[in-house]
Amino acid sequence: MRKSFGAVLAVATLLSTAMLVGVPPAGAAGGTTCKTNTGTATFSPALPPVSSSATVNSTVTSSGKLSNCVGGGVTSATYKVSYKLTTSHNCKQLLTYTTKTTTATITTTWSNHKTSTGTITLIGIKGNPTKDNVTGVTKSGQFAGLHLKTSYSFKAVPSTGCASTALAKVAVTGASPVVIS
Repeated sequence: MRKSFGAVLAVATLLSTAMLVGVPPAGAAGGTTCKTNTGTATFSPALPPVSSSATVNSTVTSSGKLSNCVGGGVTSATYKVSYKLTTSHNCKQLLTYTTKTTTATITTTWSNHKTSTGTITLIGIKGNPTKDNVTGVTKSGQFAGLHLKTSYSFKAVPSTGCASTALAKVAVTGASPVVIS
């Protein structure tokens, strides 16, 4: 679940990283780095709190904004990610480290009105249950063929989510720049 949630959060983060893979294809425009990533992710239905053994099959929907971007002819972007959890989850599972990753599709609309579609993978960080690393690749549109890398953290909105109430929403904040290269 933690990975799944991360996937939603990664939605914003998705657009973020870079790993080199040879020469970028034409139209990739050399990539970009965005310093700021903010967004939200919702769980429908909400995840039961840590005190509950109940689990639910949620759909995670995330949206956010990238800003302070440099390179590639863009200055900002908005993004959307949505996926269905493959197994039933609750808050305890969300906050428990696992080596299992979550993969999702992300769609980004850039400040130049061009769109990117890609795949991101959320990777939990051992010892830090509210932070994920994100890697991915842009499949089509702006920055096609380039890789992305970033990390993000999340917190419940309201703060009682997971602790004493069901978790329906989290705020996502980039923990590192989103790099597409």
